[in-house]
Amino acid sequence: MQLAPDERELFTRLYNSLLKFVDEKLEIVPPEGKEKPDYETLIAVRDALFENRQLIDAFVKENPCNFSPEELEIVSNWKYARNGLFYILRNLKQHTTFVGSTKKYEPSEGVFAVLPLNEPFEKIIKPPLPVLVRTALLPFHGRIVFDGIMSFYEVDFGPKVRQSLDGCYKYAKEHFGIITSLTAETQAAL
Repeated sequence: MQLAPDERELFTRLYNSLLKFVDEKLEIVPPEGKEKPDYETLIAVRDALFENRQLIDAFVKENPCNFSPEELEIVSNWKYARNGLFYILRNLKQHTTFVGSTKKYEPSEGVFAVLPLNEPFEKIIKPPLPVLVRTALLPFHGRIVFDGIMSFYEVDFGPKVRQSLDGCYKYAKEHFGIITSLTAETQAAL
């Protein structure tokens, strides 16, 4: 399952506008790269956004793109995004499961049900799972999507790590459920 074409277009338009706003405020992209920033630059802008979440409120207040109140509400909710390391554990019919990770690469936080933007995760992620990635998970229309910018870590997981991740997944699923939306409540619970 993935976003419908009109949802993808809306997400992309809003997210790209926010990233452009962040770059204008923080001047991350060099002048020669403004027309088509490279992948590493996009990662830098995205990471700067989530290190400076107050820029989301500034964007909503200034509304430089004349977005509708509904569109601004979507952008405003992105302050609840999760940016960082995740283990991708399972590709299921309705979503793909991501488990948050600490900087020490240990599983933490919760298990997130994530939808892709354009391509199914099966086309983006090379098996076998689990895979360690760096990305941002954002709320969108009551679901969680990844922002389309993903860095992969070449790690070969041994049986103990796989067992630990599987245990983390089962424990979180049984005790907390799988997180399907990012809100102020889920932010406080994590």
